[in-house]
Order: sequence, then structure tokens, then C-alpha cells
Amino acid sequence: MKLYHCDYGGVNGETVLLLHGLLGSSRNWGTVGKRLAKHFHAIGIDLRNHGKSPHAPEMNYQVMADDIAGWMNAHDMDQAHLVGHSMGGKTAMLLACLQPNRVKTLTVADIAPKSYPPLFQDAFEGMLQTDPGRFRRKSEVEQALADYVNDPQLRRFLVTNLVPNESGTLKWQINLDAINRSLPLIGDNPLQQPMKFEGPVQFLCGSESDFVNPEDRSIILQHFPQSRIIEVPGAGHNVHIDNRTFFAEQIVGFIKEA
Repeated sequence: MKLYHCDYGGVNGETVLLLHGLLGSSRNWGTVGKRLAKHFHAIGIDLRNHGKSPHAPEMNYQVMADDIAGWMNAHDMDQAHLVGHSMGGKTAMLLACLQPNRVKTLTVADIAPKSYPPLFQDAFEGMLQTDPGRFRRKSEVEQALADYVNDPQLRRFLVTNLVPNESGTLKWQINLDAINRSLPLIGDNPLQQPMKFEGPVQFLCGSESDFVNPEDRSIILQHFPQSRIIEVPGAGHNVHIDNRTFFAEQIVGFIKEA
């Protein structure tokens, strides 16, 4: 699968691949990508069924990890530093365990190697029930989603997945049906015992998020014995957006230390 990528540029040498979370895309990394590009070559990748990447009926962590390895092969890239948020973090964790020689360092943003209940169920119901072809402005779709999604910040995030269609109205850019069918797999833990990555790993977790808890430390260390866990102050689940400066600084320092 030929994944879409956004190249933020940067100096030659160390390459950092940025993997987004569920319903996100490479656009989520804009500010962080530009900051990392001052030190490394930073690239954001759209995972399958997201952003501008191709659609496919199958969606699980094995195929997504294979997609990233295939992208690296297509770009003659033997190794890279991986940064993954949420779903992208689980994808990066699995790739690091399966192909450790491809991963120089691993940064996981606000997710643990464990199973979670399906996320965004109300949001998916709203998106499936709302026909964006009836609207010409994202704000109109956002208002229609209010019947299903109470959180205005989440509604604003959801409509970033809208693009114009040929008639001038809107359509979902994501493969909504395939992602919705795959929600149980996306919630699953992709790592099995005795999967392990011995390289340098950091988990950057939001101080206001409950996605990674103190009791998760033991399972993290089982799979990533060289890992460190750092709290991102003032950040919820979207740590790379809520505190971009701290988040980027941690990645820069971590890679330079490795």
C-alpha cells in the first residue's frame, strides 16, 4: 500500500516518522513536525483508511505495521526514529517488536500496550448517521453532529476529516465504514508475550489523561525494558497538541541522547 506522507523537511541524517491516532492524519503533526525539522528530517505518515492514504477493508495492527515497514522499504530507509500517538503508538510498538533493527528509538504518546474499550462510539454513530453530502460548510456538519457528540472540541476534530466532493458539497475523506468495523481490533493490545523491544523507548503521557496509569508500568517494562515514562504537564490524551513545546523538546533530547 502506497501511504501518503507529509515531509516537514529538516536536516539530513536522523529521520523521525510521525504516526497519528484514530481519525487523525499527518496534519495533526504540523507544529511538532516543523519543530523537529530544526534538528532532524521529520515526516508524517497517513495510516491506511486515514487522511490521503488509500482505503482498504482490512485494518488491524499487523497490516498497519507492515504498511509502515513497506513505506520505509519504498523510500530506501533502513532505520528511523518512530513517534506514534494512540493508535499510531500501538502500530509503532508492534513494528519495533517485530522488526527491532528498523527502529532506532521509539516514542509512544499517551497509550499503553494493553486493550482499551472501543473509542469514539458516539462519534462514529454520529458520522455514520450524518450525510455530509447535504452540506457545503464544515460548520454545518459540526452542528449536525451535536445531536450525537456533546464535546465541541471533539466535533471540531471530527470535521477535519471532511473534504469537498465534485459537486461542491462535502464527504468523509476517511474510510468510515472500514474503521468503524475495525474498532474492536483497534482497541486490542497488539503485543503478545514474549514480544519485546530492547532499544530506547519513552512514553509521553498526558497529566490530565487516564489512558496510561501507574499500574501500566509493569506491562510497559515487560515489553520495553529500556523505557522511561514521562508526564506531559497540562495535557490530555492529545499530548502532541495540548503541550507541543514540551512534547517536541522531549523527543529532541531523547533522540540526541540515544
